[in-house]
Amino acid sequence: MQTVKDSNLGSFLHPFGKTLWILVGLSVHVVALVLYLLDRFSPFGRFKLAKSDDAEEDALNLSSAMWFAWGVLLNSGIGEGNHDSSIPAHSHNGVAR
Repeated sequence: MQTVKDSNLGSFLHPFGKTLWILVGLSVHVVALVLYLLDRFSPFGRFKLAKSDDAEEDALNLSSAMWFAWGVLLNSGIGEGNHDSSIPAHSHNGVAR
């Protein structure tokens, strides 16, 4: 007779070692920090554009950079707009309708 194993909530972590998961988490944070710094010091970044318009909520802060990096890693669709209106519908022969 086959025994049933109880699965716990963290069972998805088992295929890889603890060191790899720590490095994945660390690399996501490093990417978020690099994105923030690139935007902060870029003359065309959202930080400079938000300063000129006095719209501080449009600036990329460290929190939103972290949120973006984790969202991209988890494939949650962050940063993707509504593509329905920007991409023309094509028929079977590749001609736009």
